[in-house]
Amino acid sequence: MQTANPLWGAPRIHAELQKLGIDIAETTVAKYIRRWPTNPPSQSWRTFLSNHASQLASMDFFTVPTVTGRVLFVLVLLAHQRRRVVHVAITQHPTAAWTAHLRRVLAAYLSYYHGARTHLSLQKDAPTPRRVHTPTEGRVVAFPEVGGLHHRYERRAA
Repeated sequence: MQTANPLWGAPRIHAELQKLGIDIAETTVAKYIRRWPTNPPSQSWRTFLSNHASQLASMDFFTVPTVTGRVLFVLVLLAHQRRRVVHVAITQHPTAAWTAHLRRVLAAYLSYYHGARTHLSLQKDAPTPRRVHTPTEGRVVAFPEVGGLHHRYERRAA
């Protein structure tokens, strides 16, 4: 878990282990996780982009005043993997449907945040309580969430 999530400390790893039915003390987890010399390793921005380029997109939303005094709203979406412009839209009256691609990404993050991410203030549970898996339910499997930027762990039978 620490390799896949290098910024996680002992409390977060302990919370995930508890949800997987592994009864171990947080101090034991802290004893065995790798200690970084001064700061945890942080990948460079270039490394982050190359690792996640297939899931990243940039969005620019801006206005353009016209000669006639009208204001146009412009939305541009760029997929990072091939630096391809995947969407351009111009309108005088933006609506919620006009920016629906953003709703999908936010919905994926909210689903992860509420259903999978453990919080110390919730006694190491998620806002929507997660059940504790028993070791007899199978091996631990990592599931990428939000385009692989986060992970959720469960036990699954082989």
